[in-house]
Amino acid sequence: MMRNGRSTQTQSGHMVKALALRVGLSIILFICVLVAWHLGYIQPTGIAAGQ
Repeated sequence: MMRNGRSTQTQSGHMVKALALRVGLSIILFICVLVAWHLGYIQPTGIAAGQ
C-alpha cells in the first residue's frame, strides 16, 4: 500500500501481519464480551423504545 523505495514485499508483509493481529484481537474481544454476557458478568441495559 505504501512505497518509499524500500523492498515492498517486507513492508507489505509487516502490514499484513499487523492487520491480521488487529482483526484477531477484535474477534477475541468480541467473543469475550459475548461470553461475559452469557455468564451474567455484564447486563444489557439499553434505552426503552418510544421514550
